[in-house]
Amino acid sequence: MIELEAGRASRPLIERGYAPATSTATIDLAAATFEAELDALLDLAAAELNLRRLSAEVARTTRQVSALEQVVIPRLAGEQRAIAATLEQRALEDRVRVSRRGQTA
Repeated sequence: MIELEAGRASRPLIERGYAPATSTATIDLAAATFEAELDALLDLAAAELNLRRLSAEVARTTRQVSALEQVVIPRLAGEQRAIAATLEQRALEDRVRVSRRGQTA
């Protein structure tokens, strides 16, 4: 999650860069509204950045899962079959060896 490090855009009336005594209520309202909208826009930009990063991570994870499904899992299944066949062959050889020893004794 991204949090903006900068302070909020909303400022007290006397820090807005104009003399409050010479301005009208309309200017004060417009400045306050602008600052509120700017704060909302900055929050929205942070949320959009988080969403873009999350989307990129989902895409990366999807590619990894696909690689597992298409490459790694079939390879491991083949290795498992080869190991099972080898063990079965060894068991057969052991049975034959034991059987021959029983016949010669």
